[in-house]
Amino acid sequence: ASVIDDIDARLSATSGRRLYPFQREGARALASSDGFALFDDQGLGKTVQALAAIPIGGRAVVVCPKVAKGVWVREIQTWRSTDLRATVLEGRGSFRWPEAGEVVAINYQILSETLPVPVPTGVYLVFDEAHAIRKSKSQQTTKAKTLADAVREKGGKVILLTGTPMDNKPQEMWNLFRIAGIERRAFGNWNNFLDLFEGVPGEYGGYTFGHYVTVRDENGKAIGNKLTFDRQDEIVTALRRVSLRRMKEDVLTDLPAKSYRDIVVELSPKLAKECDAMLAGIDLEALVSEVKSDHDISFRKFSGLYEKLSTIKIPAMLEIIESYEDAEEPLIVFSPHRAPVDALAEREGWRVITGDTPTQERTEIENLMQAGKLKGVAGTIQAMGVAITMTRSSNVLFVGRSLTPGGNLQAEDRAYRMGQ
Repeated sequence: ASVIDDIDARLSATSGRRLYPFQREGARALASSDGFALFDDQGLGKTVQALAAIPIGGRAVVVCPKVAKGVWVREIQTWRSTDLRATVLEGRGSFRWPEAGEVVAINYQILSETLPVPVPTGVYLVFDEAHAIRKSKSQQTTKAKTLADAVREKGGKVILLTGTPMDNKPQEMWNLFRIAGIERRAFGNWNNFLDLFEGVPGEYGGYTFGHYVTVRDENGKAIGNKLTFDRQDEIVTALRRVSLRRMKEDVLTDLPAKSYRDIVVELSPKLAKECDAMLAGIDLEALVSEVKSDHDISFRKFSGLYEKLSTIKIPAMLEIIESYEDAEEPLIVFSPHRAPVDALAEREGWRVITGDTPTQERTEIENLMQAGKLKGVAGTIQAMGVAITMTRSSNVLFVGRSLTPGGNLQAEDRAYRMGQ
């Protein structure tokens, strides 16, 4: 409680605000369990809740995307500078355990299966954007589990932070919980987990889960399929034993709802024919419910066509940008492809973030945007969709959407956070 009170005092001194009640609840939950998952919606302050759970003068390791290390340094300096110092580790083989009063930040890509000994007791291990380690067979997941097991064996705590714990694949939730050692507390055992989520062996290996129901619009027309489970209430009860998930609309009633507007760009006759040929004879509704191994759409061909669709939108994008500049309204632009982003790289008053942007420059761009010194920022969804806050803008333009819905939602929420 003393840590929470100290952070509250700092908030009050700098902004006149205090931690929200749901944030205090989250911090207490993280601090009181040897393993816990915080699945709050994007923008609800998962970072500050995790920081409030670390005891005064404690030891912590934060594993996060490379682009997020600067965010953790800044947040530690803002809220815990009186008792914690931040150290960023770079390069393979650089990992070391934190000293008392230190938070060590390391990115997933340089995790090692070989850990230095001895392992200190009572380390707080935080996996930020933990959806990066939900694939059971990836090397990244294996290395993360090695680190988590070592921490838990010495009485430490494992904290999982992500707003997207799974993408229609319940087994990814099980994988995440195994890393924190909380899967049995939630579900008992693997067979119980399968029963709850209606898991059966898949035709091509692995498991399939749940069943699909048809989603219809207000006129009764089928518009897609939705994965669902008969024992939904029991699943919620199991998850609440080891995790919290709060949505913006439930805890921040003063945050306005998002509004969406589609801007139609006409295709050239040639490209329209290519699209028609690609989609001819495809049962889209069936593809929503099942990815078939024998479908005859070449993914490479589809990807190339999708990239063309982003490229032809560049003139319309520039026209829209000009209208925002004339109104002196800052704008954020996202694209799943590089061409629209690269088209803005040399535009006056604009900066861009791609996979090539160094972490330090990325932080600089974020600070410039928040300080009102840029007309706008453009980035690829993959590179700029996480670990950045740009609430100075309340307008976001997508020049195409990612094929992963969760990526789009994360990107939107760069400008839809507390204080917006």
